[in-house]
Amino acid sequence: LPPILVASGISSSHESVLEHAIRLSCEGEFEAATELFSSISQRDSSSNEYVASLHSLGNIAAIQGNLLLSGIFHGLAKEVNPDVMPPLALMHLEGKPCNGMGEIFWVSSFVKKDVYEYFCQAQGQQQLNCTNISFQFNNIGYDEVSFSTAESDMLYDAHISLATQLGISGAVDYAQLHYEKAGEIRPNEMELQLRNAISVPVVYKSLNHVEESRKKLE
Repeated sequence: LPPILVASGISSSHESVLEHAIRLSCEGEFEAATELFSSISQRDSSSNEYVASLHSLGNIAAIQGNLLLSGIFHGLAKEVNPDVMPPLALMHLEGKPCNGMGEIFWVSSFVKKDVYEYFCQAQGQQQLNCTNISFQFNNIGYDEVSFSTAESDMLYDAHISLATQLGISGAVDYAQLHYEKAGEIRPNEMELQLRNAISVPVVYKSLNHVEESRKKLE
């Protein structure tokens, strides 16, 4: 097996790299899935698997709170082949088992599409560079809070949509991430700020994490 498969868990002998990455995504193993999708996206840039991996990286970026990056991945995928559907969204559309994640991927696919159309196709005032980006999953140099009111409103609505679906699906920590990002965009919205102030994680990562959450409630 290629080293990246060994690092990301054992895959079935009948499972392609793309299928393995999709399965990891359905299990919520986003770091391992991102590694696999990224490895595909650095191979044949004309294949359907390449386009599918770009869509999937966009889904994960949206879930992890980087809406602008998700829109860029969506645009890159559509530029190569607009007919390839996001495979993670298809898990929901086709009713395939995905550990309750299918609806999250479905909603995140619409979010990345909306972000692409608004920011990459110049509907907003600030057009992103949507054709030149590395496959590093990190900050791309844009601050959501610095956008115009209309652009910030669009991002706020996207964060709330994702937070709502993530919460319904049980991904509470990711839901809280989006509520917090929405709160950064609208710091004067008291109901949202109160919700963020009293929220606590479902699972604590360490004793320090417990202490930080306790101080937040004081």
